[in-house]
Amino acid sequence: MLNAQSANKLVINLKNEYGAVLRLSSYPIARMVNEYSIKYVDSDYTLNGADFDGFMIVLVDSTAPVTVTMPKVGESIAIGKCVNIGQETENIVTITPSVGVTINPIDALALRRDGSFATLVYEGNERWRFIGELP
Repeated sequence: MLNAQSANKLVINLKNEYGAVLRLSSYPIARMVNEYSIKYVDSDYTLNGADFDGFMIVLVDSTAPVTVTMPKVGESIAIGKCVNIGQETENIVTITPSVGVTINPIDALALRRDGSFATLVYEGNERWRFIGELP
């Protein structure tokens, strides 16, 4: 049974034989289709809250090496949120943690080559997991 629908939200409630209601889904419709946003950067860049929704690709396209800085996020984002970073040129893209931030593995904080792509996933307590095409 469809209970509510709006331009941004779909809510499906099901009743079992005892009359209990189970909410099946309440995801924003735009995110159900995995629609990504791309933010192009061409110089050093510090990630921010808007980048951590899991559907953002920060694409580095620069004529010089670029450093992408991971700031402290405190409790502003939930565990499991992520940001995707891509390298569009042969120039080195390095991910640098701010003071108090940990990125694992620490020995692989640069993207490997032109076309490389990696994801940083928040583990809580200012710790991030770096996953992808690393050196």
